[in-house]
Amino acid sequence: MLEEENPDEAALQELHAMLHARYGKSAVEAYMRQRFGEAEICYSKDLGLEDDHAYIMSLLAALEDGSGFYRIEPLPGIYKSGTYTMPQLRFVRGEGK
Repeated sequence: MLEEENPDEAALQELHAMLHARYGKSAVEAYMRQRFGEAEICYSKDLGLEDDHAYIMSLLAALEDGSGFYRIEPLPGIYKSGTYTMPQLRFVRGEGK
């Protein structure tokens, strides 16, 4: 039988901090600002689903609660890039929203 390990509190806090830094709200916003560049509109196909990190960041961006600098408009269909799929979405810049 395998023994269950109980990670110590410091290890859990370190993991939480690492995940928050890599996938937190500010990281997602920075990712989307990079993807937008100077454009006013960005589509699912513009997100560059080239690896797991980009895929996760794109999905987190699609789950944005509306308090960011862009709004999300669903479009019909699914976008596929290699092994990755996500809904067809239009991201529209809206600074200050």
